[in-house]
Amino acid sequence: MPSLFVASDDRGEWEPGEADRVARLVRQAQTVVISNARTLIPLERLRELAAAISEFRNRLDAAGT
Repeated sequence: MPSLFVASDDRGEWEPGEADRVARLVRQAQTVVISNARTLIPLERLRELAAAISEFRNRLDAAGT
């Protein structure tokens, strides 16, 4: 199952490095970092998150996944 791991650059317990480590364990996984958000990324940075999800989906479509 393709997976997108979303991390923020301003949250200690799920920081970008941790998201990258987990993504390396999952086939077809990718990490995206949303800047200037903490725990409520969908509320704090909705446009950036939506763009990241759209890009991830477009890559999957282009790859035929």
